[in-house]
Amino acid sequence: MLMYRYQETQRYFAQVADDIKDIAEQELRTLGARETSPTYRGIYFTASPKALYTINFYARLISRVLAPLTSFRCHSDRYLYKKAREIEWRDFLDPSQTFAVFATVANSRLRHSQFAALRLKDAVVDSFRAATGGRPSIDTREPTVWLNLHIHNDEATISLDTSGGSLHRRGYRKKKRPSAFGRDIGRSHYSVRRMGWSPAAVRSVLRLRHLAVRSLYVGLTDAGGAVSSAVRVSVPARL
Repeated sequence: MLMYRYQETQRYFAQVADDIKDIAEQELRTLGARETSPTYRGIYFTASPKALYTINFYARLISRVLAPLTSFRCHSDRYLYKKAREIEWRDFLDPSQTFAVFATVANSRLRHSQFAALRLKDAVVDSFRAATGGRPSIDTREPTVWLNLHIHNDEATISLDTSGGSLHRRGYRKKKRPSAFGRDIGRSHYSVRRMGWSPAAVRSVLRLRHLAVRSLYVGLTDAGGAVSSAVRVSVPARL
């Protein structure tokens, strides 16, 4: 069975703006992260499955948490495609679902992030076609799974986005915020559930989600049971 990098190390990467990195590191530690290590545009940290879910649910300063699948020296798009084909993508999604790739490239022979993202997308699609005859579709707005490709100084890392998209959009919707909130957290839960956690770990984070959602909405409704507009505005700031 293929062992992914995050499984070997329990190390994750939180994307965060450089000017708030210090306080973001403190927040991660408060939420259960260990062995934090600030670096370019983010913070590496170690976390248990429960701590990872807690960070995705409550962190206010980071933009997303990535679980590295593999890293390698990358000097061409052909080699990127080759290494991406080695990943067993059916561990993370199936042909009936959707995915999207976001990529960043700096100081590397591959200079265009969109082209790099396209090559990773091609590898995922071709892997499914070869194995199943079908393929997952692309959805750049609300995919089932977000994939990240980061290439810096010709060192490429392919990661799974455990946050299910940018964390600043948790619960964002013009109407019916409670359903949107559950949808966004559910997408994050789907991502981490496909990472190979034990049933006990999944039950633990589901209970955490249940308690946290109750803490947000119990006692904050009007006489008709609807969440007031004032509460709806305040929810993102509390997370």
